[in-house]
Amino acid sequence: MTKRLIVLAAGASGGGKTTIVDRLIAELGVGIKIPLDEFYHDQGPIDTNRAELDIRARVNYDHPSAIDFELANKLLAELYSGQTINLPQYSFERHTRKPITLKVEPNKLIFVEGIFVLRDELKVPEAYRVFVQTDLAIACTRRLVRDVNERGRRLEQAAGQLERTVIPGYRRFVEPTRHDADYVLSWTGEVDGKFKDLCHIIRARMNGEH
Repeated sequence: MTKRLIVLAAGASGGGKTTIVDRLIAELGVGIKIPLDEFYHDQGPIDTNRAELDIRARVNYDHPSAIDFELANKLLAELYSGQTINLPQYSFERHTRKPITLKVEPNKLIFVEGIFVLRDELKVPEAYRVFVQTDLAIACTRRLVRDVNERGRRLEQAAGQLERTVIPGYRRFVEPTRHDADYVLSWTGEVDGKFKDLCHIIRARMNGEH
């Protein structure tokens, strides 16, 4: 069987996890990205009214129970074993799964990124665990801009979610997993020495070095 490496990238919402994984793939010239966000539980039919959307928006998506870890564990195990998977696609505008999936081929380097990927609920084969450390105020600002510009949130709705669930959820469920990381990357948005060090570590592990 082809030797594969899973790299888990956790951190605050808006903290730069996706950007870092994209840059790592570009720098290493290999790898695929699996966002844990695609595994949010389906909240209902695609077509619905504004009142129902407002109810869905009040669901606590910053609690681990919002993630379908059973499906995530199943598909990641299949991908790691060399099988092609159909990755769910989640609609953040309607808080539900889209009726389409994305075909993902196995790869020797698999990145899984999301706020909860270092929690015990995610059961994956031996993986290298990275925590992206970002100033929380900066992460929250990025999250606010993204929610309004890309995910169809009203400003007051997005700001309320930050206060109600995002920040408390980070403090309770995400920040403590920093202590379980193999590598903590303090992220400023620049490709610096620590980023280069992380690239070197991942290359070494892919080559069987430790």
